[in-house]
Amino acid sequence: MNFLRRRKRQGQSMVEMAIVVPLFLLVIVGGIIDFGFAFYNLLTLQEHADNVAQRSADNNVTNAGAIAASATSSLPASLEASRFQVTVVNKINFTSTIAESGWRVTLSYRSRIYTPFYQTMLGLAGSPDIPLSANAFYKIPLNLVNR
Repeated sequence: MNFLRRRKRQGQSMVEMAIVVPLFLLVIVGGIIDFGFAFYNLLTLQEHADNVAQRSADNNVTNAGAIAASATSSLPASLEASRFQVTVVNKINFTSTIAESGWRVTLSYRSRIYTPFYQTMLGLAGSPDIPLSANAFYKIPLNLVNR
């Protein structure tokens, strides 16, 4: 009689495991996928911020609006324009001379969540997106200042 009871309990634990493991794997794999996409978007955003700041300093651009327009128009194809925003573009002067200045650019992006489980969880907490931000600073080269 004990043999039958033990066998039923072993079958019960197998059924419980068959129910729990797929849900557990869905949460883990979904998190890896969403984090991977967000990390890729962050690296792309940082590279874009670096390029915009460098291009602005190298071309000796004096208008922050032109830099913001350039950042939006040259957006990489992997980033959606509707989720992209130029947060801060300003010129930083270290001293009173133009020889010690540069452009600081801050870009932000709302990375999309692809897994339905995390869309629901983040949707309950507010926005179902991951907010990303990237900063870049590039000093205006001295050979451009001396022209």
